[in-house]
Amino acid sequence: MSLLTHWRFVPLPEHPIPSLLELERMNVHALRRYARGLREFPISGRAISSALRQELMQMLKSYLERMDTNLRRASSEVTNYSDNLNR
Repeated sequence: MSLLTHWRFVPLPEHPIPSLLELERMNVHALRRYARGLREFPISGRAISSALRQELMQMLKSYLERMDTNLRRASSEVTNYSDNLNR
């Protein structure tokens, strides 16, 4: 699923985004499973399988922050575009 702005698509997350506390509570196997299900995650396949918990946590935090920033930006663009249409 994607959010259409006036000039581009922004991919929406396929899964509910866990909080940092939920990520911290996951074991390495759950983190790997979650990472494999993410589109555009920086590593895949064997790299995920061999990644240490700490590495996965850093990459997941970075990935989720980037997704959050993109969604906020897209939402702001849609709001601004909508406001301009209503003028």
